[in-house]
Amino acid sequence: MLKALPNQGIHPTITLPRLRLRRVLAGDSQGVGRTTMDPTEALTRLLSASLARRRDRYVEFASRPKAHKKFLNEFYHQLADCFDPRHVVAELPANAWSMPAYSYGPPSTFGARWDSLQEAFGSISEAQLLVTEDGRYGVHTQEDCLGGPMFIKA
Repeated sequence: MLKALPNQGIHPTITLPRLRLRRVLAGDSQGVGRTTMDPTEALTRLLSASLARRRDRYVEFASRPKAHKKFLNEFYHQLADCFDPRHVVAELPANAWSMPAYSYGPPSTFGARWDSLQEAFGSISEAQLLVTEDGRYGVHTQEDCLGGPMFIKA
């Protein structure tokens, strides 16, 4: 149980932002280093930063476990058209390819973990989204794979 300190409120580490608190609890007292997110956090960070259309809808679907299936079902026809062109890049930075990543794709793959984005990209199929563990970079392929993959930088 947390105790209130005189004139200081609740224990100071509780007021830290969520991700910093996670790093502090993991032993990194400075909160410096790579940010580790679960599959839902990484996906919602990428979508929040990079979608121009239907942002609220997709972020809500991604953040609610009961709506994950609905989110995955919309991959085929609509997700690619919703990305903001300012966040679609010709290529990702070299360091992005070595980062751990999650994959998402219909009908039921939500947040499968890969050791690196490169490894996940090597086995990518149509209508998939790959997101780095920190939610800053993504790769999306459409249903028909025409035009190749779309690289996204949040």
